[in-house]
Amino acid sequence: MKRSNTIGIVTLVVAVALVGAVGFPIAKHQWLRIKNVITGIHDVQNEQAARIEGISKELAAVKAQLAPAKAQSEKADSLANDLAALQFRFERLAASEKLSVANSQSAAKPQSGANERLAFLDPVDLYQKAGLVEVYGGVFTQRRIGPIRVDAAILTSEQQVARLIWSPDRSEPADVDQINVELSSDTLDAGQISIAVALDDHRVFVWQSRLGDDRLSQAAPAGGNEPEGVDASIANGTHLSLTETAHHRLVGSVPRELHDALLSSGQDHHIRRWILTIEGMTNTAFAVRAITFTKSGTIFDPTEAASIYGRITGAAPEPGSSLELVFEDGRRRHVELSLDNGFGVTDLPPNQPVSLRFRLRGVEYYASSGRWLFPVGQIHVTIPVGPEFPNPAHLPPNPKAVKLEGGFATVEGVPSYYRYAPHRVTSWPGGGSVQEFAGISFANNFGQLDRDRVSENRDRCLRIFVVGGSGLVSLQVKPGEKFNLVAESELGIKMGRCVEVISAGRDNGNLGANYRAIRDYGMRFDPDIIVFEHNAAYALQLNAALIKKSLGYNYEHSPLDNFYFDKGGQLTFRNWDAVWALDAVAPDPSPLLPGLPMYQAFSIPREDFIPEAKASFDLLLAIIKKLKSDFPRTHIAMLTALDQANCRKSTTCASKITLPDQRTVPMGIEQELQNFSALCKEAGISCIQAPAPDGSVAAHEPLQYADDAHFSVHGHQWLGRLLANGLETIVRDEGLAGSKRF
Repeated sequence: MKRSNTIGIVTLVVAVALVGAVGFPIAKHQWLRIKNVITGIHDVQNEQAARIEGISKELAAVKAQLAPAKAQSEKADSLANDLAALQFRFERLAASEKLSVANSQSAAKPQSGANERLAFLDPVDLYQKAGLVEVYGGVFTQRRIGPIRVDAAILTSEQQVARLIWSPDRSEPADVDQINVELSSDTLDAGQISIAVALDDHRVFVWQSRLGDDRLSQAAPAGGNEPEGVDASIANGTHLSLTETAHHRLVGSVPRELHDALLSSGQDHHIRRWILTIEGMTNTAFAVRAITFTKSGTIFDPTEAASIYGRITGAAPEPGSSLELVFEDGRRRHVELSLDNGFGVTDLPPNQPVSLRFRLRGVEYYASSGRWLFPVGQIHVTIPVGPEFPNPAHLPPNPKAVKLEGGFATVEGVPSYYRYAPHRVTSWPGGGSVQEFAGISFANNFGQLDRDRVSENRDRCLRIFVVGGSGLVSLQVKPGEKFNLVAESELGIKMGRCVEVISAGRDNGNLGANYRAIRDYGMRFDPDIIVFEHNAAYALQLNAALIKKSLGYNYEHSPLDNFYFDKGGQLTFRNWDAVWALDAVAPDPSPLLPGLPMYQAFSIPREDFIPEAKASFDLLLAIIKKLKSDFPRTHIAMLTALDQANCRKSTTCASKITLPDQRTVPMGIEQELQNFSALCKEAGISCIQAPAPDGSVAAHEPLQYADDAHFSVHGHQWLGRLLANGLETIVRDEGLAGSKRF
């Protein structure tokens, strides 16, 4: 990170002169002070004449933009805001340069607790940051150039107005006074853009720029429901302008009011939302490489080694605890924590994302900015440790907070798989007696709680499609916290390439119920591998007698799609029945046999299964055979993890049972996994299984919420790593790495 304050001073001297020219004079004593500073740094200015000439173009553009604005009364406020912000930048640069000259003999940069760079979009995948991503009026993708790195964020507008909103979980204090926007070279000079930041105290600041004429508006599908008040907050915000200093490079000034708020340690002053709005670009891809706040006069060189200083907060790590650094190229290193839980790393490899990870009781805690960050210069972070959802009063969920909209996707004119309403915020605070999570998520362009997806694999990523039940749907966490985004990150750094783990599912998502989700949704992405979830509960759903006993559903008139063997023994698909409730009965949780609980039906040796359990396995084998026939180019794997997670809550998951013929046989999770492994081998597919838990996990945080029973953020970390490890084995060890699909 280098200093270039002289450039800014000369630039803003001209700017303030421009201010005077348009009617905002500067006091005489201010000019005398500025003159003295400039005299003191005259020699340095001469050495940087070439840079000054380049930055002067920014001021020429500012002048050209401000002149017509002055004549337009409706832009008067924006003009005044621009001028005030420019004067603020000038004053800061003058003061900074005076300090720089006074300390010119010292090469050391004073260490500060405030960052000089704050990023919305940069080389790190936005979904690997901590926050909620929302998209309206278009589709949001990123040009992937590595496991974590992206070359550009792309908002493809489907309507006259499209928006990308990111709500960061937390912001570190930042000393910034300039906004920088770098567009991709393939972005058309059309329409206009605005970038807004909304603070937690409801103040809003907006920068705008017109890139070119609007494209003709064309018929487009209706967009999602944007958060209430976004349009009004932008309209009523403090408006400023962006100036094009070079082709596709825009710069604007941060007003003093926003600078002071971002530098404050009070969370109510930090950014609640970043809002990127594009207008007049219907059916056009708007690609942007970076949107950042920086400190004027500071040059961030990504080719130089970076430094990170930080602290663990909210917990007292044991003596000797360390922090793990994971780099995009797969390298790992550990840094020991100081006595006050601090750490510092001064030799980070340049131009490479890094993940800071502190593990406590099995849970990984990351920097407040997210799982991955892109370090340039010197940055300061905190790693907060604490409960996922603090609720010391044990308050119950608010049922009024529930917001779930959904229905069935229509494929070729026929209702197909279930999905949530595309591009809508979902809210699910839980249904237990005590609220355990916030449950705010966002449905993608296909109605899945996942990042936006497109069929074309333009970045040639390894593609995995994972389908399962409500645990994989994950209403309880944000998309970026879900297992599939964890798996994308972890498998990507293992494989050294970009990976897409596309997820879908539904409640009671057994393989039969999810067949149309695979056929009509998953296969549109031409995945390299299909992974379906299976466990004891889903095995019960594949038999008429067992599903009636466990859920009370009539198999012929079920709310779930299913398969059955017809009278000729042919496997036959059956749609769900809209009036299924007429035939439903109360579940019967009584044992199947004396000493054999219903959910243990598949936890004894397979040769000792009751007939209904054997029939369930036979049907599953037939469905898998159909999948392999339908999609012969795609590898198939079965994932079993939920039963192991449930088992972690028990004192033991292994026992024995005496059968009616008086034989004693094993019963438990290890036997179930052996049965599922044998089924995978018989079906000719791969098995991904979490190991049976042992006493070593007793001190770990649970993987599931206590009342809700679905995976917690910790559980999604665990599941994502499990999936990544299993998929790496499939690709590397099972001979798939050399196939044309990989």
